[in-house]
Amino acid sequence: MSMKERGRRRRVVIGLVGGGIGIAVLVGVMALRPTTVESVASREQPVKSLSPVASLGAVSVASTELRQWLAGLTPAWRNALAEKAELRDQWLKERLAEKALVAEAKAKGWEQNEQVHAAIAAATQQILLRSYLDAVSQPPQEYPSQQELTEAYEQAKSRLQIPERFHLRQIFLAASAEDMSSLNSARTLANQLVKEAKAKDANFADLARRYSQDPQTVVQGGDLGELPLQQLLPEARSAVSALKPGEVSAAIQSASGFHIIKLEGVTPARTATENEVVPQLRSALRQQRQAQLAQRYLQNMVGTATLNIDGAALSAIMASPCTMEDLC
Repeated sequence: MSMKERGRRRRVVIGLVGGGIGIAVLVGVMALRPTTVESVASREQPVKSLSPVASLGAVSVASTELRQWLAGLTPAWRNALAEKAELRDQWLKERLAEKALVAEAKAKGWEQNEQVHAAIAAATQQILLRSYLDAVSQPPQEYPSQQELTEAYEQAKSRLQIPERFHLRQIFLAASAEDMSSLNSARTLANQLVKEAKAKDANFADLARRYSQDPQTVVQGGDLGELPLQQLLPEARSAVSALKPGEVSAAIQSASGFHIIKLEGVTPARTATENEVVPQLRSALRQQRQAQLAQRYLQNMVGTATLNIDGAALSAIMASPCTMEDLC
């Protein structure tokens, strides 16, 4: 892979772990033969929209359907896909492979399978139940009140801690451990830049603009902003915690290359203010109230009705339950 290609990816000291965005990626795209994708695609009805945004063989996804796929993801997932081209491409490939498999199953009449019918019916019932119960148990629009928010804040205050944050700049040099020549060249340059960055009157931001290969921070002179320690790559945490404001680290090697970090300043840990956590508090209180209203709604529905049971019939059924394979 060329240096230019590596430069297109974001390789920074920030890691999506700990105090950052926790993302677990489970990849395992099915190995589909090209002929399978091609033959399935011809039997699938396309989504009426503009030209395809992505395709796998003859299986494609247009903008309307892609928006529907993205709508089902969490904001953290959408951000990760937007920032990481490799993750985005892997996700698209998996979804298109799934689409091909669904089309193949439909073409073979799999929808008529009794087990599939039973599973669809059970899923439909659960979706209907949850959607309806959600609708009838919504708290009033004005809930919670300001007083209730303040009371909740005071109760949770000791747990609403914003960790110590480090204002960092970095110079990133991409290097692959599989290419020893590239790795050694990057290491040599990194060590040279460390010397220059530590020299008297050195301008770290200018060095970052000239040498850093992180496209998202190079224009800002390598400025990463303020980050908690747990949001950094593990390789960088001990080095950063040992720095004093104004100091520059040695070259730090990670899986994607070398990082030279400058600590601009430290913001001490503190308790979040009420205004900072109002959205989270409001959401938590509304969820809690909705759960209470849903439980109350179910109890009122049952009311004082008596539960009548045919003991013999129930015992017989419990002794020989129906399975998805049997479908009774």
